[in-house]
Amino acid sequence: MSDTQKIADLFLDKKSVVSLSAQVDHERKVAIYDLLEENSFDPEGDFKGPFNLHLSIAENRLVFDVRDVSDGDLTKFTLPLSPLRSVIKDYFLVCDSYYKAIKVSS
Repeated sequence: MSDTQKIADLFLDKKSVVSLSAQVDHERKVAIYDLLEENSFDPEGDFKGPFNLHLSIAENRLVFDVRDVSDGDLTKFTLPLSPLRSVIKDYFLVCDSYYKAIKVSS
C-alpha cells in the first residue's frame, strides 16, 4: 500500500461528540494525534489518498465521510453502533476505574 493511502486529518462532528470531562477531551485529542501519526487507510473503490475523514453519528450509525485533502467528497459508508455498545460501555468503565485510581494515588 502506498504512503499516500492514509488519513491526513480527522474531524469529529461536534453534535455527535459528548464532552464528559477535560480528561476525556484530552484523551480524545491524544488518540487522534496517535492515529494520524501512523495509519493506513484504503477505502473500497479507486480512491487516491491522503484522505480527510469526517466522523459523525446519524440514526444510531457511525458515519465515515471520506474526502480528499481539499475536502472534496469521495465516499461515505456507515457502521451500526449497536454491535459496539458493549465495547464502548466496557471502555468507559475501564476509564472510570483508571481515573479513580489516579485520584486515590495522588
